[in-house]
Amino acid sequence: EETNAFRDVARSLASGLEAELTIVLDSLFPMPPVVEALRAFTERFPTVPPRVYVQSLGAAAELVLDGACMIGLVQLVFSDMALLKRFPLLTVDLVPVVSSGHPLTEIDGPIGTHVLRDHVQLVLTDRSTLTAGRDYGVLSGRTWRLADLGAKHAMLLAGLGWGNMPAHLVETDIAQGRLRVIRPVGFDARIDQVGMCGTHLA
Repeated sequence: EETNAFRDVARSLASGLEAELTIVLDSLFPMPPVVEALRAFTERFPTVPPRVYVQSLGAAAELVLDGACMIGLVQLVFSDMALLKRFPLLTVDLVPVVSSGHPLTEIDGPIGTHVLRDHVQLVLTDRSTLTAGRDYGVLSGRTWRLADLGAKHAMLLAGLGWGNMPAHLVETDIAQGRLRVIRPVGFDARIDQVGMCGTHLA
């Protein structure tokens, strides 16, 4: 069986197929379409194993730029680089949420910046140089920086702060009352959507 598998891989390489498919996803990217694409890919190319990374913000684009990944499903803001080709895919809606027991839920209507300054905002961050010194959607003077979207989600549910989350990841929590949508005054149409695209080295 191992010999046959080795022969299949050898034939694939000889026909021009890559040894593996390396992809990086921005952590905001919804997984269902990726799962379906990988299912279709592996049916067509069973000898090419995928290697999938999940990173936040500029760290995803960096993996494509340094050649570690062939394809990146990254935010549009990181795709305007000469070395990358861009293919718009979808838009991810972001919603500002907080746990149902958080003091901010007592405010009915828009929440002023002066009020938000008194509450911790959970902010997604990364270690890449592409986002050095840049913030996206930060409205509070008190922030906790997190590199993992799952950790941010857990801390939101625990009531440790408020933050922006992809709507598809928190819709069940909102429907079941674990999280509540709030309305920060500075949260407008310019930051409540994230354009996502597929990119690869030109």
